[in-house]
Amino acid sequence: MLGDLKRFPAGRYPDMKVENIRLKIEGQEPGGKDGVKHTRRRKPDAAGSSHVHGGQSVASTSASAQSKALQDTNFKASDLAELARWCESPHPYALAPSKAAGKSSQLSANVVSILLQEGKHALEQRLEAQGLKLADVVVSEGRDHLHINLNYLEMDSCLGTSKGLWAPDSNDKKLIAKAARYFDDFNAQKLPELAPLTKMKSKDSLGVMRELLRDAPGLVIGEGHNSTSSKRELINNMKSLKASGVTTLFMEHLCAESHDKALNNYLSAPKGSPMPARLKNYLDLQSQGHQAPEELHTKYNFTTLVEAAKHAGLRVVSLDTTSTYMAPEKAEIKRAQAMNYYAAEKIRLSKPEGKWVAFVGATHATSCDGVPGLAELHGVRSLVIDDLGLKSRATVDINVKNYGGKLNPDVRLSYKV
Repeated sequence: MLGDLKRFPAGRYPDMKVENIRLKIEGQEPGGKDGVKHTRRRKPDAAGSSHVHGGQSVASTSASAQSKALQDTNFKASDLAELARWCESPHPYALAPSKAAGKSSQLSANVVSILLQEGKHALEQRLEAQGLKLADVVVSEGRDHLHINLNYLEMDSCLGTSKGLWAPDSNDKKLIAKAARYFDDFNAQKLPELAPLTKMKSKDSLGVMRELLRDAPGLVIGEGHNSTSSKRELINNMKSLKASGVTTLFMEHLCAESHDKALNNYLSAPKGSPMPARLKNYLDLQSQGHQAPEELHTKYNFTTLVEAAKHAGLRVVSLDTTSTYMAPEKAEIKRAQAMNYYAAEKIRLSKPEGKWVAFVGATHATSCDGVPGLAELHGVRSLVIDDLGLKSRATVDINVKNYGGKLNPDVRLSYKV
């Protein structure tokens, strides 16, 4: 897991150089005569041990606390504020030297201050290189900590895969437990599936979207994130969708605690206002991380998609949090459970005034690996748009089975790009 830190051995270290202390907290040996830093393995102290001695566990997290979290049966939030308390992190990443060192270690206030300033300065430099200010990401700052709201992808972009003393918030266990209860409840209801489509009159993307929205409150559009056609068709149809009654665009990748402030500021700003750097940098990062044909990449991407939504007058709502937007090493099925749970509840509790469109990865749009998709969870249709067609005009398939080996979307639109 990102930010896992080895515990600092018990004791006071008043005379050690700050650099050596920092290396010890990170699990490295200070450089020897050759100046080379050496990573060493260390026995955990009592506070960090999970070994059992004499039949008693000394795990740092009590069994009763874990049991309480797993037994929490309240999984449907009463409002957006409650959902946020459950699923959003008050501080996605923290720089807290004393906490990283462990309870049995005693860092002096001076050492803590120096380590905080080092970490703060390093982050500030990297943010400035991306056109951002530290104030854009700081949640809170004190004598013993610095809390920021970057998600794991942004942290990788700023600091690389080695985060030093930075550690992520660990809110995902409780989130996964609630998601599991949510899906157990949904599956137990055995709700009837939507009837198969008989035909689609339309042969173009706008017509297909309108047909699927006609008798439904919303539509879930799925894509491969490297797809150009999905973004192009949504961007080009944004104004027409608004005219057809669509008022809200729900989007994967946008994390509530990381991006909502900049997103809402942008959407409420006068027409023609530039996108805040905090939001633009992240959307550009998403676009750069998913390959697309060079000639279209700058025109149809995540950044231009949000710009088109604003221009059309649509509300854009985040469907992720830093906890649902898990690091790649987390099991993919847990990502699907966490994100689909939060996203489904976010859509339900947002209560859009008009119709809505959710734009997500195809594996979140419809059921995948036993996890119900957003379309099933809301009783609406799913539409997958891809770049796998044989011609530039859309190929329309309905009641698709085994798409990508595991998905069954209601409609598939394929284009040659």
